Amino acid sequence: MRRERRFHYMHMRNIKVSNSLSGDPMGVVGDLSPKGLRLIGKQPLAIGACYEMRLHSTDKDGNTEHVDVKMICRWVKKDPERSIYQIGFELDQASKAFTDLVSRTLVRRGPVAIQR
Repeated sequence: MRRERRFHYMHMRNIKVSNSLSGDPMGVVGDLSPKGLRLIGKQPLAIGACYEMRLHSTDKDGNTEHVDVKMICRWVKKDPERSIYQIGFELDQASKAFTDLVSRTLVRRGPVAIQR
């Protein structure tokens, strides 16, 4: 049994997520890695479904960047203490904009070893 995670995630709350087709809010990013993210949302999503998302990242100066990505929902877990869901997504299509966002976020948050 593996004792360590394959990927290291960064905990954050300043990235909001919406559906890039409808514009409806989906939640906020809980964790971020080069291979995917953990979304914290108010509704469960279908496991195995592909979602087109827009990530809204705000930097320390208040500038907002929008990154469109396609992700596949891999798991959903209801938080027993609150009425929220934690939803795990895997990156479906590689995106330079997403990779750049992850890299910049990791630099802002401090050094973390990334396993690829």
